[in-house]
Amino acid sequence: MIKGRFVFLAAVVCGVVLAGRTTVPAAIRTATRFSLFHVPFFDEFTPTEDERWAAMRTVTAVAKNDAKAAAEALAAYSRIEPEDTLGTANTGLRWLCTYVAAAPAQQEEIRRDPYNAAFLQYWSANGAAPLKQYVDNFFRGLPLKMADEQEAHDQATFLDHLMRFNNPRRGDWERSADVLGALGLKEGGTIVDAAAATGCYTLKFSDAVGATGKVYAVETGSRPEEFLKSVLKQSGRRNIEVVKGRADSIAVAGPVDAVFMASRYSEIYTTWTLQDRDALVASIREALKPDGTLAILDHGPAEGQPMPGQQAWVEKGLLVGQLEHYGFSLVREKQLNPQRYLLVFRKSAPAAPGKTPAPSPAALTDGGRQIQVTSRLSLGYILTIQAFEAKGEAIEAGRHLYKALETKDMAEADAALAIYQRLIPVQNYGSEYTALQWFVETLKATDAERQKLIGDRYTGIYYRYFTDNDYAVLKEYLKRRYHLGTVVDINPDDEGERWTFLEDLILFNNPRRESWEKTSTMIEALELKPGQVIADIGSGPGYYSFQFAEKVGPGGRVYAIDINDRHHEYVAEAVKQLGIDNITIVHSRTDDITVTDKVDLAYLCSLYHVIYGINTLEPRDNFIESIKRALKPDGVLVVADNDVVPENVIPYHGPRIVKELIIAQLRNYGFELVATHQFIPQRYVLKFKLAPQAPSRQ
Repeated sequence: MIKGRFVFLAAVVCGVVLAGRTTVPAAIRTATRFSLFHVPFFDEFTPTEDERWAAMRTVTAVAKNDAKAAAEALAAYSRIEPEDTLGTANTGLRWLCTYVAAAPAQQEEIRRDPYNAAFLQYWSANGAAPLKQYVDNFFRGLPLKMADEQEAHDQATFLDHLMRFNNPRRGDWERSADVLGALGLKEGGTIVDAAAATGCYTLKFSDAVGATGKVYAVETGSRPEEFLKSVLKQSGRRNIEVVKGRADSIAVAGPVDAVFMASRYSEIYTTWTLQDRDALVASIREALKPDGTLAILDHGPAEGQPMPGQQAWVEKGLLVGQLEHYGFSLVREKQLNPQRYLLVFRKSAPAAPGKTPAPSPAALTDGGRQIQVTSRLSLGYILTIQAFEAKGEAIEAGRHLYKALETKDMAEADAALAIYQRLIPVQNYGSEYTALQWFVETLKATDAERQKLIGDRYTGIYYRYFTDNDYAVLKEYLKRRYHLGTVVDINPDDEGERWTFLEDLILFNNPRRESWEKTSTMIEALELKPGQVIADIGSGPGYYSFQFAEKVGPGGRVYAIDINDRHHEYVAEAVKQLGIDNITIVHSRTDDITVTDKVDLAYLCSLYHVIYGINTLEPRDNFIESIKRALKPDGVLVVADNDVVPENVIPYHGPRIVKELIIAQLRNYGFELVATHQFIPQRYVLKFKLAPQAPSRQ
């Protein structure tokens, strides 16, 4: 896990407001180096000593009703950040201290609000045990003491969301009154709070629609649902119905006047599959009245402004463009603060699909300074862990293969092979299926056939790594990937790193990679020459490093650059076994490739989507600057990554991003595009050179 607090910056689209109606932006500005979306894949918050001390004093204040401790913590919070800060955990902690420090009469007034009372009651229960649990985990880095790992994760997430997004101070920095005003709810109206969580807006909507109206509070998580129900019980509200939603549906029949979604669509845009998003949006359209409205409250990038940690955000113009294709017309837009916006859409007819699918969901205009949204596809899919979970026939095939390895029963091998032959042409392009199919074939082969399948010396090392000791590592992979049995790690903390390495190795060094990627054609397009120096950035277990080493020959040099020690260990062992002397292993950082030599070519394969959508501005600036320093004056930067394909094409199984975003961003880092290659729909190769007088950060 990589920790660090960084500044989040990106480009802003300004809509044109005319007589209360906002026009749909024709194009989104990309004339800066800032990304248009961000997914908090890493833990992006490391508390300072002052924050940690203030949080611990808050626990003392609440647990002991200690006004002195509360005053000390409040003084610290005033030093740490402004009162109107953007909804960090400190906002909720500060509110708790304000309550403890208040006079009894003021405390009684605060408790009259049912949401205030529920928030206070939850954190102060059992001698402030939940608050201590939260501070220990979030500020002191101590794991929750729970038997089940998933339960611990769910509890930690709930505590964090409750403190940050549902504390009574939220309305101050978010301007909740303006949100309600823009929605225009009336007495007797009906609204779906489609991401209700613990009910921050649910109660506000309840007041707005009155006793004759109806609020549907939709939530998928059990912990937020339980908290919300406790609030409703205390408040005695009768116009609220709590609904158990699903990932693919708001589960409300309607018809309703409005659907409201807070801090959720940025996640839907960047991490959900098209099928899940289509189903969810269809359920929203079905629930709405013909003239119903959809309101999206979310975070967007703001140049020169701090962004909330651990929070997905997306440029609002991307949402406007996508929802237009889903049949929602933007009628009102409100910028609540530099980072927070409200978009109100009117249900309309969805865009008619073209006879020929658009080649890309995005198009660069104005010399690469603007980008247009051309379909309902997102411009980037970072995806969640759940999206990679094996399902159905894939698990069945893995089970057959595992049994074949255990028993050497070729009927089991044949059963696995038949499934892979069905799956490979129709789903999970570039996934592990072709590698596992290859292992089945080597298992069934005669010795002579097996030697032919193993082929080159690099494949031989790959094969032996997985098959030595009666297929020990391949069995381990199958157990982990398809949950076929328990794997006991000597050090439980190493489990994640071990799994990441095995997954990368089986995918990236797959002997069948050429069959789907056209690797040799990609390498030909690089026009490598003997004696050149190559930086293979994000080299993983060396798939490209080994091939580059052969191309540049003994007079050349390849730097295998990665942050994962297990990848380096694999490459080092291969280099040793094969006597390769022109590969140098380099331990890089997320903000520096750490190469001091000058290189002819810097190569990034399946990495820039991380740099664009997951890395934050400061480390990305430093990372790209380190590449610029390493390039020779006529050096080339090559980015190979996974494209977002039309609906009639099988998408790449993993994260993907349209090339237009990368081209636009690197242009603003001083790189000009000199060539584009796309040998398969799912992957492109972009070749850049530094423009004359390219900007450099001092």
